[in-house]
Amino acid sequence: MKYHHLKAYGLAVIGVFHAYAPFLSGQYVQMIEASPTAAGITDSKKRGLKVIMSPPLEFTADGLLSKPQSTVVEYYDMKLALIDLPAGSSPVPVKVSRRSAVRPFNTDKVCHEKTRLNHFEYCTKWKLTWVYLVELTETGKLYHFPRTSMDVNFYMSEYSGPYSKRFGRRYYDPLLGLHKYPETETPSMEIKASNMFFEVLNLKFFERLHRGQIVQLRLDDEATKVSPAIFSEIGDKIPSFTIGSDGRYYGLCTEVIKGPIPTLLLDLIMGFEKSRVNIWAYHLIYKKSKDSNDCTLLIEDSHKQNLWSLGYSFFKAYAVLIDTVDAHDKSQLIKFYYKNIKKEWHF
Repeated sequence: MKYHHLKAYGLAVIGVFHAYAPFLSGQYVQMIEASPTAAGITDSKKRGLKVIMSPPLEFTADGLLSKPQSTVVEYYDMKLALIDLPAGSSPVPVKVSRRSAVRPFNTDKVCHEKTRLNHFEYCTKWKLTWVYLVELTETGKLYHFPRTSMDVNFYMSEYSGPYSKRFGRRYYDPLLGLHKYPETETPSMEIKASNMFFEVLNLKFFERLHRGQIVQLRLDDEATKVSPAIFSEIGDKIPSFTIGSDGRYYGLCTEVIKGPIPTLLLDLIMGFEKSRVNIWAYHLIYKKSKDSNDCTLLIEDSHKQNLWSLGYSFFKAYAVLIDTVDAHDKSQLIKFYYKNIKKEWHF
């Protein structure tokens, strides 16, 4: 797999930025908790695109689909749960043909309805056979707990166009945006990525440099993931924090927050040739509530040396547009837009 260096514009970035603007034109898909099995719901921090199934599906606790015995269903309708639909972006019907191929489905697996935005077409409704539903489930593209959802990376890999991540009224209401290009905004810098991977020349964490690191942008995971040695070192530097069943560190907020300021150890800085991206500890620490002293580090083990990933907690600090210019080529142009906001905690 090849990785790309960042092409940067403008001044070094040293602030914390707004995660919503400038992406106002488009529509959004709800992202909900996603697990392949009922047992995985408790510890699952993964998110999938909410879909509405008709007729409803039944499945076992192990995530296997249970085929209805009483009725024969030729097709199952699967529709993205869209919200904030603005004027001018109404769904465009697509004729269903069992002889035509419409990615990602072909023959009896077809896109049934699309939304056209800025010359890009996003499939928002499908008619699926039982065989293909089983295939999607067994390959990890559909999750059924606690409700049915689609893998966001699978969806983005099949449909070219601009995407972004934002939040609803609360931090735990992430949304995937299907967007037009911002007409008046110019990105502060751009990254050419392959399968959401890119190379960072100098990555600073624990107040020391780690050179030549590979970083992946993940829209479906909450946490930032660090290489195994770094993850173990967190336990050494903050010994009062212990690892929970979900693979994250838990402890008292006063151990990582001194007064109003969190420890600099948890600041993560990605340095490039002409710019840098700062992820402050504010966005890597989750407080249970304003008055609580219980904190969780939104950091997990990547299980691979020199590999890091940025989860959706990162999008509380940055407005990012991900342009899958050619979904078939698996390449992306990731554009960063900076908007000043005050530092804030995750609640």
